[in-house]
Amino acid sequence: MIFLLWCIFLLSNPGFEECEETPDEWKWSEGVVVECEDEKVYEGERSVKIKVKGRGDFCSKTIKVVPELDYKFSIKVWENEDSLKVRLVIWWVGGKAYYGKYSKNKTEWQVLEGRRIAPGKVESVYVGVRAYGDGVFYLDDAKWEVGEGGVREVNHKPTNPKQGEEVKVKVKIIDEGSITGDTLFYEKEGESGEWVLHDSVRGNLYYYTIPPNSEGIMKYFIKAYDREGDVAVSCTMKYLIGEIGVRINEIYYDSPGKDEGCFIEIKGRPGEDLALYSIYGINGSNGKKYNEIKLEGSRIPQDGYLVIAQDETVSEGDIITFKADMQNGPDNVVLSYQGIIIDKVGYGDFTGKYFRGEGEPALDVDPGYSLSRIPDGKDEDNNKVDFIQSSPTPGRSNTIGVEEAKVSNFVRFYPKNYSFPRSSLLYDKTGRRCVSSTLPRGIYFLKTPSSIHKIIIIK
Repeated sequence: MIFLLWCIFLLSNPGFEECEETPDEWKWSEGVVVECEDEKVYEGERSVKIKVKGRGDFCSKTIKVVPELDYKFSIKVWENEDSLKVRLVIWWVGGKAYYGKYSKNKTEWQVLEGRRIAPGKVESVYVGVRAYGDGVFYLDDAKWEVGEGGVREVNHKPTNPKQGEEVKVKVKIIDEGSITGDTLFYEKEGESGEWVLHDSVRGNLYYYTIPPNSEGIMKYFIKAYDREGDVAVSCTMKYLIGEIGVRINEIYYDSPGKDEGCFIEIKGRPGEDLALYSIYGINGSNGKKYNEIKLEGSRIPQDGYLVIAQDETVSEGDIITFKADMQNGPDNVVLSYQGIIIDKVGYGDFTGKYFRGEGEPALDVDPGYSLSRIPDGKDEDNNKVDFIQSSPTPGRSNTIGVEEAKVSNFVRFYPKNYSFPRSSLLYDKTGRRCVSSTLPRGIYFLKTPSSIHKIIIIK
């Protein structure tokens, strides 16, 4: 039962204690010499000593996994030879392998670790290490564990609701068997708790609605039960009720060649005090937080844009810090207030990765371009709709231009009196939003959730 796996090792003989001449339940490639070790040990009474020449693998026997579930693997290594490097590997059977960072030459035990989501069609895995070079190293204390458990990918929309606005929650619940019950519990600070059942279920996705409420901080979590009576509980989520109006407006994270001049732009009301705000990245590969920038002592300038720059090559920079250089996609950037997320952007291909943005991911832009919110400051709670590729405009309004936009090759022609749906986002050649439902003839850009089309209005 998947919920039971949350608390136990999924790996046979993880500490190599079942070891006479060689360890039980493990295997290795031809040419690798493996023997039990009882002197250089991290924990317990046994470890393994491995001698390799050239390249060699040491791994577990096959382990069953649940597709789309989060897993963590770690192992202790002692490696102190200049001619040798060791790295952790997760081999998905029928999928692409994951290779972790290399070990460092140290006269002490070090940890190699990796975290991955099981690909959608993969049902088994084997884990271990790959060594490169010539020499001897030691392994001990391997762990293969479920990461986030059976309830994961909890998201709510809008991220920062207005007073009196209901909140939609979507969560993924994964189980080997079947879910027999699920409940969302919510509580506004200072008030008694309430609960709701799901509105609908689509496969392993569960949808809930938290009723409208007054300004304040709302907390919620989901609890699910299966047929055997096992229980899984999500982490507790929070959101702030009462629109703040501060948003991530532009991210320039990939300059041509070596990164320089990168920046994050925040849009808000001029003079807004940012003492309780911070912005940080969440690594798309492992879900870990990085590069947190606390904005204490800063305010939104009078032009409405705060620019956090990597270096002084950004003349419009209000704050200069190397942490403004965010990672290439897939990755996430999060804006928080009092530790509560109020805006988040994910960009790139998150297949088997950790998406922490809103709605669907935005595209991973080409080097030299920004990920820009278009229209400027508009928030539909869907990164794919809100952000596009455009030329960097630190401290200025974001626009779409002929040379800047990532425009599809397909050109559409429309009659002059054609009436576009109200949901269409239309821009002229300068990047200004066209609010009229009927347009004079000329060249325009039609923005859809997946791309931007160049359109021509004719007679």
